[in-house]
Amino acid sequence: MWLLNTRTYELKKFDSDSDRPRYAILSHVWGKEEVSLLDIQDLAKAKKKGGFVKISQSCVVARQDGYNWIWIDTCCIDKTSSAELSEAINSMYAWYGEAEVCYAYLNDVKDSSQEDPSADGSSFRSSRWFTRGWTLQELIAPRSLYFLAQNWRRLGTKRSLADVLQDVTLVSRSVLLHERLLDDVSIARRMSWASRRETTRVEDRAYSLMGIFSVNIPTIYGEGEKAFIRLQLEIIRQSPDQSIFAWGKTHNHQVFLDNEHSLSDGPKWTSEYRSLLASSPEMFADSAAVESVPLESFGERLTLTIPVPEYYPTNYGIHIHLPLYRMHGTPMCFALLACRDKQGMLGLLLRRMDNSPNRYYVGLHGMYRPLRPPWHPYFRMFRVPAGERDKKAFLEKLVVSDMYLHSHNPNPQRSRALGIADKQLRLHARTLHQAKPPQQFTFIVPGWLVKRLQETGFCLERPKGEKPPGWTPTKAWTQKDSALTLTMRAPDYHRAVVLFRGPKREAFALAIGVTKTGLAWAEGVVKGTVGSVDGDWDGSGHDAAKRIWSKYSDVGSVDNRGLDMWKVGTRHFGDEKTRAVKVTFTPWLADEERGVVGKGTVTYTVGIELRGKVYLEWKRLSSSEDLSEKASTSSRIANAPRESRRGRGGERG
Repeated sequence: MWLLNTRTYELKKFDSDSDRPRYAILSHVWGKEEVSLLDIQDLAKAKKKGGFVKISQSCVVARQDGYNWIWIDTCCIDKTSSAELSEAINSMYAWYGEAEVCYAYLNDVKDSSQEDPSADGSSFRSSRWFTRGWTLQELIAPRSLYFLAQNWRRLGTKRSLADVLQDVTLVSRSVLLHERLLDDVSIARRMSWASRRETTRVEDRAYSLMGIFSVNIPTIYGEGEKAFIRLQLEIIRQSPDQSIFAWGKTHNHQVFLDNEHSLSDGPKWTSEYRSLLASSPEMFADSAAVESVPLESFGERLTLTIPVPEYYPTNYGIHIHLPLYRMHGTPMCFALLACRDKQGMLGLLLRRMDNSPNRYYVGLHGMYRPLRPPWHPYFRMFRVPAGERDKKAFLEKLVVSDMYLHSHNPNPQRSRALGIADKQLRLHARTLHQAKPPQQFTFIVPGWLVKRLQETGFCLERPKGEKPPGWTPTKAWTQKDSALTLTMRAPDYHRAVVLFRGPKREAFALAIGVTKTGLAWAEGVVKGTVGSVDGDWDGSGHDAAKRIWSKYSDVGSVDNRGLDMWKVGTRHFGDEKTRAVKVTFTPWLADEERGVVGKGTVTYTVGIELRGKVYLEWKRLSSSEDLSEKASTSSRIANAPRESRRGRGGERG
């Protein structure tokens, strides 16, 4: 460790802790013309640099307090030696903690004679010092910390300004004053402290946090965001705290129920959000309230035996054991974490990878957008159901499972550089989209949904032989991997009616259309409800199709039927109490992306859910016994699609 003599400006290296004298230490924000270790050895040269004033003034303050030695990062690290630089970065938290006093110089803050540093709107509260990544550990580590104004007058100490510091930095007073051990604070909360801080080098976002988490990793400048992945891997190697996985916005379980049919894998360019590990500290911005739950009490509450946590990075992802809630007939499930926030226990939304029983992605994309942002948000963190009955049913179905979770995007920087999320591409996407309206629309009914409807007795009727006016042309449908796809090319096929018929003469239909200006719309009708189209629902289906179609054959504008006008992409048709159908259209791309990525094509995933007393009763019966009428109805359906994949079950109506 190099120390600078406060009287002579001479450097001296102390290799042993026992030989190291009492020393002060400086915390500051770097500026132009900083004095390096090589510069300070030529004092005449050093004094010509603008940064020398900072060195001389800090030496004056330290000398007045009786310190002959001071450590300043600009001139006390030999940055020409990678080994010495790595040692300094790995030791820095300890060096700040072992210093007898730390001086935090805030060059953009007025002294206390000009303003109250604790007042709202003060220059102290808005100082750039609070936005830098390295100064977080420089704030926490020292026991004695003095804040100095731009004229080097004292503003106060960490103790006297503790309440203001807590308000500005979100670091609790007890941690700042060393009344609470740093290791007793959850990893998620510690990460949230750094979420809004910046560093000049991307790698320093990780390296500046090593002391906060009591870990050490080699410094490799040039690796970019991989440094933060390595930091997390080292943390989980040493700590059982599962809050490190609790990043991203946390949703109530009801949000999942409301958006279940809107969730999809989404485009590949958002893969960094579908991982167990975060790609940067800023992803923990919403995790300040997350607390770790001791595994002993966690297991007792769930009446489960929780294995000692061992997280192994593998080529398949992170190998881990977690309580798992599997949803019948769907690749989606929840993995409960040993952490919680103020509103309840937390879990990860997972999606099983295809053809793998124990490999999962973390999170899905959906259409939940109350403020209609340009990009689809991701869904990964959920609270367990709030109601006692629902919570009990959820927890009772948990089974501790051995799994591999997708750990991280191998190269997030490259993905964003090549992907649609690039900021520059966003600026031009809307113009390109408006200049060239979509020429083709694709509506996909997923295979699991077809199976789910078939299990309840509802099948999509596809025409054979001669088709009546307005009936969906057979060649507009394709079937691959059990999914049904309706393709509409303007102006060839820009209107269609899709009819679903079920047991006991139940039926519902969707009218789907596309305007000449490239806007999609849809309307639904349910048999036996107010406003439904009476007719021969039970015959060939032609008459029902004609009647439905007659209502929409001359649609020139979408009005409130436009899919972009649907709230959260969802609408209900029918009577919610007796029989209703919840329909969701989830676009694969946001509006701004369609003209760039879609190449004139817009794709929607169609979600359908039966609701109401009548349909709920049929769902219950179909899951427990064979329905003879269901079988006879299905046998009458012409060209009904066969489904081989597992269905998507569920107990909700």
